[in-house]
Amino acid sequence: MYTESFKVTHKNNIDVIHSHWSIPSGFISSLLLSNTPQVITLHGSDIKIYSKKFPYKLLVKYSISRADKIITVSNDLKDIAISCGCDPKKIVVIPNGVDIDKFKPVNKEYVKKLKNISSNFLICYVGSLIKIKRVDRLIKISNELSKDYNIDLLIIGDGPERNNLENLVSTLGMKNVKFQGAVPNEEIPEYISMSDVLALTSESEGLPTVLVESMSCGVPVITLDVGGVKDIVKNGINGFVVNDKEEFKEKLIKYIENEDLKCSHGAAGRKLIEEEQSIDKTSLRLSKLYGELINTYKKEDGLSA
Repeated sequence: MYTESFKVTHKNNIDVIHSHWSIPSGFISSLLLSNTPQVITLHGSDIKIYSKKFPYKLLVKYSISRADKIITVSNDLKDIAISCGCDPKKIVVIPNGVDIDKFKPVNKEYVKKLKNISSNFLICYVGSLIKIKRVDRLIKISNELSKDYNIDLLIIGDGPERNNLENLVSTLGMKNVKFQGAVPNEEIPEYISMSDVLALTSESEGLPTVLVESMSCGVPVITLDVGGVKDIVKNGINGFVVNDKEEFKEKLIKYIENEDLKCSHGAAGRKLIEEEQSIDKTSLRLSKLYGELINTYKKEDGLSA
């Protein structure tokens, strides 16, 4: 990977090297010996987890020290980067953008028929089935709610925890949970859009892309207060940020019992994404950052007018 990157950067007239994740790509770019502006985007685990583990933390610190600009997808990650020794002046917060033409509201009942899914109230999870996502929490919450409400839980994604989660569903005797498995990327917008709420019970996150995608689809979200979720989820306006299982259940019940509230939050989420976090908006911010870096390097090289 390093050899190929070295060849590309030294044989071509590249204006900016932009790496995603501090390791491995950010570390590799820091070793290229190239007089080209370097940008690293931090997404989550690369700074939240690996910055605490030896020897990875040495690589992370070296990578961010060598970069000209550090982009974090949330304010939470910005604070963590600063705690790792990153110069605050180098950091720019630019959240992940979303294709608002791809992730958009649809006729829920029509899509449910296409997907052969029948549900009065559909709770959706989209993501990897790994321990840190704590999907078991969501299953247990859904099990408790199903005693009083007609709800269904749709789990989209796969991973090493799937067998354990399926065993949990079986042990609880639940009939209202469907494991859809991994689905093609082009189908994810439909699955999200036909849902009534997107739920996340993770232990740790950066700024989950699926939250942004869900809001773009006009689907409200409920999430535990982790990572940078408060950057995008405005509590009580376009979703709910909660602190524990009981509060999670309470907010789900609000949506189950109040269709108007659910629709209002969904519409507010869509509006926020259109105004602040569409791909067009985030691309403009990136273009501006690139331009500033290129101009700075030209001035330092004496190439500006």
